Amino acid sequence: MGPFIHTLILFFSLTIPLMLYANDSEELQDEGHVEYLKYDKNKKRKELPSRVFIECHYTEKHLRFVLPPFIKNIHVSIGDEEAPVWQTWVTDVTPECDIPKLIGEYEITCRTDGNQIFKGKLYFY
Repeated sequence: MGPFIHTLILFFSLTIPLMLYANDSEELQDEGHVEYLKYDKNKKRKELPSRVFIECHYTEKHLRFVLPPFIKNIHVSIGDEEAPVWQTWVTDVTPECDIPKLIGEYEITCRTDGNQIFKGKLYFY
């Protein structure tokens, strides 16, 4: 074998045990899922996908958002728009919030300070 293959084998043999050890951490196991909330733009022009999204990291009890620079705050609503299960405000300064424990599939809607609406699906198990 060549020196490159020996280097690869050495690298993987050293890093795999470290990665397995890191995954045993309780903190890392609770990272949750990521959903990219898409901008709900004009219904007549659905053929053009939006390049703007809000990144939502979530667990059963917590939401954390990565907001684009032009969004300062959002109104977050989980559940049906007519009868939401839970609502709150999140800002670019405090982009996290705790939520009640949820199980199942829920729609999430975020309305920005510029009146833009972003939607996505959250799956809690």
